[in-house]
Amino acid sequence: GEPEPEHLQKKLLALFRAAAELVPAFSDMLAEAGVSKDEIVTVSDIRKKVPLMDKEYLKKYSLPQRCIGGAICVGDVDFCHVSSGSSGEPTFWARSALSEIAIAAR
Repeated sequence: GEPEPEHLQKKLLALFRAAAELVPAFSDMLAEAGVSKDEIVTVSDIRKKVPLMDKEYLKKYSLPQRCIGGAICVGDVDFCHVSSGSSGEPTFWARSALSEIAIAAR
């Protein structure tokens, strides 16, 4: 496909770096895959080197480990969503009102 506009690439790389530094589960997943956050300098690097977060990732790491700072903090997490559990086990994830507004605005 077409490359993302430069401003979106910069935002994606900034989001990647923040997650790599602040989210324990993401940092651990990168380490297990042998990926250093410093070697990710382009969106193409993310596509080629960063493993996908799948259901195994969600099962391996607790909800707090998948949050900024490794904790569910008032002010950072406004909602806890849960999947329908159609696979036999529901999946939980945290969201903030700010992220919900950004998604709704798209």
